[in-house]
Amino acid sequence: MTTIFKFYRLITFLLISTFFISCDKEGFESETNHSHEHATIEQEEGEHLTKNKLHKVMTKEAADALATMVVIGYAKDILSSTGKNAIFQYESPKDFATHQKVQDRLKQYVTIDISQSIPKAKFPLIVAKNSRISSTEQAMLTAETETKLAKQLDARLTKMNLGPLYGAYIGGYSDPSKIELVGASDLELYTPKFRGADDSNVKKAFDNAKEYSNKVIDLLNDYNKSISGGVVIGGVRISVKDINPKVTSNFSSGQVFKSFHGMIVAMSKYASSIDTNSFLFEIACSENTTKVSSCFPCATFMASQRNSATSVHLGRGDNWNIPSSCPVFMQTAWQSNIIKWYEIGLRSLKNNSDWNAFISNYSHENIENKLIPQMFLEALTFEDSFTKRILNTLPS
Repeated sequence: MTTIFKFYRLITFLLISTFFISCDKEGFESETNHSHEHATIEQEEGEHLTKNKLHKVMTKEAADALATMVVIGYAKDILSSTGKNAIFQYESPKDFATHQKVQDRLKQYVTIDISQSIPKAKFPLIVAKNSRISSTEQAMLTAETETKLAKQLDARLTKMNLGPLYGAYIGGYSDPSKIELVGASDLELYTPKFRGADDSNVKKAFDNAKEYSNKVIDLLNDYNKSISGGVVIGGVRISVKDINPKVTSNFSSGQVFKSFHGMIVAMSKYASSIDTNSFLFEIACSENTTKVSSCFPCATFMASQRNSATSVHLGRGDNWNIPSSCPVFMQTAWQSNIIKWYEIGLRSLKNNSDWNAFISNYSHENIENKLIPQMFLEALTFEDSFTKRILNTLPS
């Protein structure tokens, strides 16, 4: 009897021990799984390009859709306000087929005209229109001294052996007595609000842009030194003003960057100086900077200041942005137009699933579409031409 009692007591002890061990194991596994899930969530929060977070992070597809809406809105607004189609120019005959395809895709929403731009060899400038200059042909007649200056800079660049430069545009101001160059395109790193990180691609793009900008700064410093602060060409005094310091920042993980184009820097600086006798321009510098049309983002800003570009292209406008030195009234005018053009374009593309999946997450914050201008700027950090953005968005 005693033996049987001892046996049952042993069995009971073993069962109780097994129960507690099982509970501890489940608790450990639960705690381990919670830690793993927490780590996974933290990892996903860090990997901003993931598309599985209800599209709250802007994707390339959503970025392309937003860019396309703004183009449609811009073109429709030009048609309604002037009675004429928006004109987009391509650089060479080999670009015609792509632009014709874009024109065809857009025609169900808005009609645009396409044509070839005047080659850089004939006119290496982009000019902001005013009451005297309403076309590239008129700009060519007005800006003869600026054209000579552009050729001098190209020759000096070759002599300095700085290598091929891409997107090397120099902004400037001109009136009957003087021409002032205002520096190379400038760069600024920042942390985006709506899109995620893409470190390898952004770093490569930033390092290239940094190299090109710094070489143009070298060119301007060398040119400024050679003219001892000023020189006269055809009775017009040439000088270099406010050369921006070299870009010294280094890329950090999670960042994207702003690129301030020469025309926008010039417009920001001379906002209160422009009259009927003066105009703003941008020089396409180096043999590899060949487009003499305003990029579409620049065109939106110029149109918002009532100084439209003499020529507009649908190529790249990667990382375009507005410098903090730009007067508030100019920034506000641009923001208002971007919202207006977005709203016009949205009516045409209201069923775009990529855009709707993204923007639906911001319904409480995007009151009166106030977030759209910043979203548009971040969309431009997904590097691509506007022709490809449109073709990626609109069905064939």
